[in-house]
Amino acid sequence: MALQKKIDDAELALLEIIEDPIWLSEFLRSTDNGDMNKNNWPADEFSHRPYQKEILTDQNKHIVITGGRSIGKCQPANSKIYTANGFKTISSLLHLDGKAFLTYAYDIKGEWKQRRAVITKDKWAKVSKFQTNSGYAVECTYNHPILTPNGFVVAGDLKIGDLIGVANNLPTNHCNNDSFSWFELRLMGYDSLNGIRLKGYMGIKPRFSKIAEELKFIADNTFLVIREDNGIFNLERIKTGQTRHYLMQLRRETGTFGKRERRIANLEYLKTEKLDNIKVFLEAAFAQYGKHSLNHVSIEIFNEKYANDFRELLLYFGVNTKLTPLNKRREEKHNYKFDDTLWLLETLDPENAYRFWATFKLPGVQVSSPKIDLVEPAANIRWEPIVKRTERNYNLQTYALHVYTDETYTSDYIVVHNSVIVEDLLTYQILNNDIYRDWE
Repeated sequence: MALQKKIDDAELALLEIIEDPIWLSEFLRSTDNGDMNKNNWPADEFSHRPYQKEILTDQNKHIVITGGRSIGKCQPANSKIYTANGFKTISSLLHLDGKAFLTYAYDIKGEWKQRRAVITKDKWAKVSKFQTNSGYAVECTYNHPILTPNGFVVAGDLKIGDLIGVANNLPTNHCNNDSFSWFELRLMGYDSLNGIRLKGYMGIKPRFSKIAEELKFIADNTFLVIREDNGIFNLERIKTGQTRHYLMQLRRETGTFGKRERRIANLEYLKTEKLDNIKVFLEAAFAQYGKHSLNHVSIEIFNEKYANDFRELLLYFGVNTKLTPLNKRREEKHNYKFDDTLWLLETLDPENAYRFWATFKLPGVQVSSPKIDLVEPAANIRWEPIVKRTERNYNLQTYALHVYTDETYTSDYIVVHNSVIVEDLLTYQILNNDIYRDWE
């Protein structure tokens, strides 16, 4: 086709605008009739809205924007949300009835920020479960965005082997309480995985002489005396006045000991204690019940929730672990009624073992290496591959979580988004065109 004529300056300016997505958006928004005469344009200096620029220039396959309810981004009631009181299931937060609670958002700078969040009941829907190689698993609907190295991607597009973002440490801004003494925390740590039960209370068999020394020191500073029998330290109350058994009272106050001598496996009472207090407890537990080497630290814990509580507390210090079921039960004889199936909690790799030793000093255990001094602080997130994906063949009641300002949150250690992918929103609006027309 022969050239008819050269384009003039006005037409050239129009082409330049059309080729620039931001200028085109502003041009169409600011000039109702597309007038090329700048004298007819609004007097205000040109400025685009930040979200317009982000949507038009983002090179990721999917773009996340805020969306309303009933368009995806939902999770079932058993999903755990990281809050300012540790991980809580959605079902345990429903009593708030739409009132806000504090959660942690992963912001654009890669930092953890406390934000308000609310949970609302949503639709019945099918959910998928994604499991990583260290045992993390999250359940969500097809449209729920999950963080990947390429930005947020809807769950339905993820495949086995794809990398997703998991917490490499957990923020601890909420760890401010100082409600337990050193003696109480140490005693609870030594008792945390105990299987010895004598005459209605617990005896402890010290693993190392250093632990025996500490138990005597604890007894001297609490309302307890120790009666030793075949290496077992039987902790008895001082039989004067109305003094209760100190260990029994501690268990009841912390919610780890219920009615009819029923043990309750949880560490909820520790999740808002200051980090130094948590360290005192974990040092005692791992010294008495763990297996130790320079490159590897592990511990067997009964009850899956209890094991996850230990895992959560370790991640407060940037120590990453792997959790696997052992398909066996505890060998000790006991009269408690709880899930006593064993789970193996172990450091993820030598680097995390070094971080463990750089953080904790276990009584009776000595490990030294120049590598420990070279451990760097853990980054906020890391990437783990998906090793398993399963889908339920029935619908579940799901719930939408909305985080103010930053639209991200951490569910079961995995960074997710509570908004929607832009093409999903457009599809929803097209399919529900009658609703939107009625609104106009």
